[in-house]
Amino acid sequence: MVLHWFYEVWGGSHQAPKGFNWVGLAEISADLANQKKDLGWARVAILVNTFLAYEMKTYGRSYCSARIVPPEQRDRACSTFEERVIRLRVRFPLRP
Repeated sequence: MVLHWFYEVWGGSHQAPKGFNWVGLAEISADLANQKKDLGWARVAILVNTFLAYEMKTYGRSYCSARIVPPEQRDRACSTFEERVIRLRVRFPLRP
């Protein structure tokens, strides 16, 4: 259900609530995937973390603060999201 909602938000047919906690969803979905060894939560975690890394690198959007990250700091700022995606991809080999 969460994965379906995320695809709708990312595709533009639905809008996330204002101030939605994307970082919280990224962290919790990764934790659930690892604790329960759940492929569905792994998919959610990979997509949300990829989304957050993309938003940071492309636009400097940080969903954990109101500031825009300057271009020279974006790679470092999104490293947590990228590392989480790498760990999940190693643990859960996902098919497209």
